[in-house]
Order: sequence, then structure tokens, then C-alpha cells
Amino acid sequence: MNDVEFIRCLCDGYVRCYRTFNLHTSATWTDVTQRELDYFCRLGESLGFQARLEHNPGNKDIAWHDPVSQNLVLYGERETEQKRCVPEALRKLLVTDEGLKSRYLLAVLGWVFEDDIEKICSEIRQKIGSRCIGVIAWVGKNKDDIDHLQLLVSAGGNLVRSQAKVAKDSAGYWFAYSSSGWI
Repeated sequence: MNDVEFIRCLCDGYVRCYRTFNLHTSATWTDVTQRELDYFCRLGESLGFQARLEHNPGNKDIAWHDPVSQNLVLYGERETEQKRCVPEALRKLLVTDEGLKSRYLLAVLGWVFEDDIEKICSEIRQKIGSRCIGVIAWVGKNKDDIDHLQLLVSAGGNLVRSQAKVAKDSAGYWFAYSSSGWI
């Protein structure tokens, strides 16, 4: 498995497992953030890494470290506010020392407008270089009217995309499902 396939698996797994987060429509954005970070923390530990939340310096939301070398393997940011997604969350990943040292980068963006996706792609193309990044972006008219996810993976200048739908079941719990392959 190469780097792109690994990050694609992380993104696809997030979509497939979203129902297991047990997030009801009454959940707050704090609840959503906590469940998502818990998911990536458990995943990292299941893969044999040391997972850390809000690891300093840089106040990143999640970090996976190799338990032997202590090298930073994955550096991730979770951002809910649309106005901070591109200027802050992506900047932290793409231009800070931690982002430059990490093998994998991951952004979970709580919600963005459809127009923001091209800005995100442009930022990635300009600054990613040979590193590998995955972006999971909740897309909608506002943070209470989200209808799909955009999944972006880039490594070595090659950017691929996929899309997933989000919906609520009859009891009001959120779930997601893949609606397109990777292109």
C-alpha cells in the first residue's frame, strides 16, 4: 500500500464508520469534534502508533507518533468554523514545522461552502510538495445545512477526489455513505 492508498483508506473508513459515532441531530459541534478526534485517536492506537490529542507545540488536534523513534507520523487538524478552515487549519498543516516533519497530514473541516473546495485544492497544490494530505470537508450552505462530504487526497502533486453523501436516519442519527469513486 502506498501513501495515497493509505490516506484514501483513512478517508473511506471515516465515511463508513461515521454511523458508529452515534451523533444525533441534537449533538453540539463540540460533541461532533470530540467523537471525530476519538475515532482518529483509537484508529492510530489500533495501528500501533502513540496517539496524542492537542499535542504541543502548535496545538494540533491529533498526532500519531512512532512508538520507537517518536517521529511524527500523522499530524491532523479538526476545524468547525468555515472562515478558519483555509486560512488557519490548512496553514497549520501545510506550512508549520510540524506539518513539514509529518509523513501524513489530515484535515477534517467541519463545514465549508462548495466554492471553498477549489481554494483548498489550490492551497494544497501550491504548498504540499511531495508530502501526503487527506482532507475530509463537510460541504453545505451553512453548518446546519450540510449535504455531502468532499474527500481530497494529494501526494507528490497528484490530487484525487471522492464524494460522500450525509443524511439522518429515521431516529435522527447521522450517517455517511460513498457516492462516487476516487477520480
